[in-house]
Amino acid sequence: MTLSTTLEACVRNELRYAVEGIESANQSEKILGQRIVAVITFRHCLQSVRQNQATEAHFTPLIDALQQTLTLGGLKANSRHTMVNALSSLCRRTKYLPRHVKVSASSAATICLGPHPYITHLPNKDVFHRVPHQGRFVQIERYRAKSDAQESNTEQLIHDIIIRFNYSNEGLLPFLGAHQDVERDFRTTYLISHHRQSSGIRDYTFNRRGVRSLSLLKALLKALDFLHSNGIAHGRLKPSEVVVDDAGRARLLGLGLGVLASADGGVSLAVADCVPLGEYMWMSPELLRAHRDGELLVPTAAGDIYSFALLAYEIFTGKNSFPEIGSHRSAIIGIQKLFKAVVDNDERPTKPAEGSTAYTHHGMTDDIWNMIQDCWAPEPAERPSARDILNRPFMIVPDS
Repeated sequence: MTLSTTLEACVRNELRYAVEGIESANQSEKILGQRIVAVITFRHCLQSVRQNQATEAHFTPLIDALQQTLTLGGLKANSRHTMVNALSSLCRRTKYLPRHVKVSASSAATICLGPHPYITHLPNKDVFHRVPHQGRFVQIERYRAKSDAQESNTEQLIHDIIIRFNYSNEGLLPFLGAHQDVERDFRTTYLISHHRQSSGIRDYTFNRRGVRSLSLLKALLKALDFLHSNGIAHGRLKPSEVVVDDAGRARLLGLGLGVLASADGGVSLAVADCVPLGEYMWMSPELLRAHRDGELLVPTAAGDIYSFALLAYEIFTGKNSFPEIGSHRSAIIGIQKLFKAVVDNDERPTKPAEGSTAYTHHGMTDDIWNMIQDCWAPEPAERPSARDILNRPFMIVPDS
């Protein structure tokens, strides 16, 4: 879908909502005024695009108007999907974040540069917990840029911010916005979320007896169902992306790659360089095959379900899915063995023995094992959707 077509759709949507608001008097004067301003902004930029005269001066107010429209709500799923896609594309093109997304946090840099007692080091970012901010505690994420992939890292970070700000769900850690010490300088960008007292899912399940593992899976499936129903593939589902809050509910830390399917059948973000080597263990056979063949890696909902199966296996067994491969001294040889095992030989983790802690401590059943096997089926089309799994009889358990 071209920018011109997207802007025309935005104009139609905003005009319709403004007219409906006036006719039914169900919107305040302030909201109606904001929608009218958005229409004028969209029309002005549309005219410039058609005349090939669009400059950064046109796109900055357009980006703010698009985000304002999304924040006001009332959009149907398809319209929202189109608008978020356009917003992400424009923000990555201009390296500009909407003003609605920006959070004032003057202490962020000081906190993240100085000593901090609650910090988690992940492969691509540092996460600071329990940071005081405006009378409450927040969580701050500081990404570590790689000099050899600065541009792709910046685009992924911008995309992550836009997607997380515009899609919220109880299965996702609530996202407040982003702070930049210097506008458009993404080396000093901090992502700020509500702080929830939480544990990594590995620590939570490995160190406790009687953990309601099925409830953890149900919460994760609800989060995945929300993402997939909005056309979003996570693409990086693994233990470090999941926490368990103080109420015992599993939540996704973020949206992973947050890949949005675009209207023309492609994806909104090229992800060929966005999958680190350390994530091979969680990649589906089709992604491993694509990487081996030098093709573009495009995360999908079916790929998320495969990763979910491996995560479920770890939750119930406390074991790595492929320990003999993951512990290999040579990463290159380990990856080659993984390709051979998963792609060529369709090997998967073995079923835990009855009487093992998977059954006695974590509630493994034959129904759950069959579900795991269905989810890591070799062919993507053979895997169930998150919603299909949630509708299985054994998944009808009280929320934790």
